[in-house]
Amino acid sequence: RTLSNKDYEQLSGEERKDIEERRKKLDPVIASFLQKARKLEAKTQKAVQKIQMELGRGIIAKPINALRRRYAKNPAIKDYLGDVAEHILAHIGIFMPQEQQHPGPMPSASDVPEFKVNVVVDNSATQGAPVVNEARPTFYNLFGRIEKKVENGIYFTDFTMIKAGSVLKANGGYLILHASDLFMYPLVWENLKSILRYKAILIEDIGENMGFLPTSGLRPEPIPIDLKVVLIGSHYLHEMLQRYDEDYRKLFQVVAEFDSEIDRSPTTEMEYARFIATTCEREGLRPVDRTGVAAVVEYGSRLVDSQKKMTLRFNEICNLLIEADFLANQKKAAVITRKHVQKTIEMRHVRRSLVEDKIQEGYKDNTILVKTEGTAIGAVNGLAVYEVGGHAFGKPSRITATVFAGKGGITNVEREARLSGPFHSKGVLIISGFLGDRFARTHSLSMTVSLVFEQSYGPVDGDSASSTELYAVLSALSRVPLRQDLAVTGSVDQLGNVQPIGGVNEKIEGWFSVCRDKGFTGTQGVMIPKQNVQHLMLDAEVVEAVEKGKFHIYPIATIEEGIELLTGIGAGTLQEDGQYPEGSIFDLCLAHLDEFDRAEHGEEGGEGGASEGGEEEPSAANPEGGVGDPEGPDGPDEQDE
Repeated sequence: RTLSNKDYEQLSGEERKDIEERRKKLDPVIASFLQKARKLEAKTQKAVQKIQMELGRGIIAKPINALRRRYAKNPAIKDYLGDVAEHILAHIGIFMPQEQQHPGPMPSASDVPEFKVNVVVDNSATQGAPVVNEARPTFYNLFGRIEKKVENGIYFTDFTMIKAGSVLKANGGYLILHASDLFMYPLVWENLKSILRYKAILIEDIGENMGFLPTSGLRPEPIPIDLKVVLIGSHYLHEMLQRYDEDYRKLFQVVAEFDSEIDRSPTTEMEYARFIATTCEREGLRPVDRTGVAAVVEYGSRLVDSQKKMTLRFNEICNLLIEADFLANQKKAAVITRKHVQKTIEMRHVRRSLVEDKIQEGYKDNTILVKTEGTAIGAVNGLAVYEVGGHAFGKPSRITATVFAGKGGITNVEREARLSGPFHSKGVLIISGFLGDRFARTHSLSMTVSLVFEQSYGPVDGDSASSTELYAVLSALSRVPLRQDLAVTGSVDQLGNVQPIGGVNEKIEGWFSVCRDKGFTGTQGVMIPKQNVQHLMLDAEVVEAVEKGKFHIYPIATIEEGIELLTGIGAGTLQEDGQYPEGSIFDLCLAHLDEFDRAEHGEEGGEGGASEGGEEEPSAANPEGGVGDPEGPDGPDEQDE
């Protein structure tokens, strides 16, 4: 009988010793029996496995062979199916019923991790080639990732956690990217070029890509890639990549430039009206009547500063319609009219014009000194455009010039103070060419000019004030005062032709605001290049003032036209004797230049004479000490700046 531990402890010492000795005699017999049993069990198990393998091979042969025939043209799939068959046979035990007290259901393939299917990309519902627009092209969003889980502080992963990125989702189709976004995330641009160059993508961790994670892990095979990448970006970015990235020139060879404006014609205006109607319907806005459509079209032209063009920045138009609809709702109006559109534009201006308003206050309280009436010698009102936070506005500035004897040429005070940009300095040098052409054909140009933007405490650039500066110089040289009720803009060439400039609407409106605040006289206005007339898309208040004769706009083609308007005196045309008509502006300028020349060289070194010491007579090609003197302030130092 079987003894319990309690019964065994109650036995005497001799009885327990006797039992122990007999047990020791049985140990070799038991060990021999167990060894024979294990051998028999292994032999039996091997025979069972052989039978199971033959049974399993017969069962899986039919579906595996069917798949092999289906994908016969793809060697990789055929090899993969062979590996699947061998793996099933090697682990066939997991598919066999287990001996359990309460047998459960048979395990299915989906319950076994290695037989699960990870559909990385599913384009089964896609019609035609896939088109993917990736709005946030991070490394993982673009190239895919191998996700990881954490259990008990340990990271682990398997092939079911391999996720595709936009490149793989667009494989066989098109991937649309914004070029500027690619350079915001590390390794994205270089990795994208590598994929396009080798036509294959490897899904990996960003740390492995950079060589920071040498640990072993999943290494998916490279996937062949055949797709078109469409980059959308600015012209500037395209030029930078074209110039400095050799791979970009090779990989992206098809370039299409899109204009942001369109010609304004009855046909395009009708298309604009249809777009407005479509936008209102899509956004649930009130309809826009004919006057409102006209106002929106005018606003589209204002955005491109042209009477002959309209903007294609439709986001601006949509925002305008949404804001106009809000105003119409407040007024309980059934439709959006011109009044609502104009009010919207006015409110936008109010919200953005803080800096402009502060500057206008300076004109009102005479902190910024600008005259809107009367005359002055060597002073003229120039116009500049400032842009702050996307809001552009015109800012009038007083430009003054003084002229006196000497050989200094034109001293650009802004340049000497290192506030003049290269284009502004170029405009001043062009003035030198004009003065040399008009007054130094037969003798040297002995004078010193000091030219400055008054109350300017920041950088000055652009040549749109070169004609304005020239008028100030001619006034100072001729001693004829200029009208202060006019403001001037426009660049000039060496021949005296006034050239078009940008920001003409903002410049006119800026001067108009100053004149309005100081009080209209009926003579105030602006002088603009003749070519800029087509760009006039002025505020309704300015248009109304012009129609009523309170404000004037004068298109100017040449410096001669401009100086005559500013002084009321003819400019003068060069005659055969090399002189200008008596009393003309240019005649007065030439007379004062002769005075400067005599003061510089003495009476015996007068007009056309040789200087003391028998030196060669100065000429227009080499005006000794004159405008454009190589050693002057606008000479070689310009390059140093």
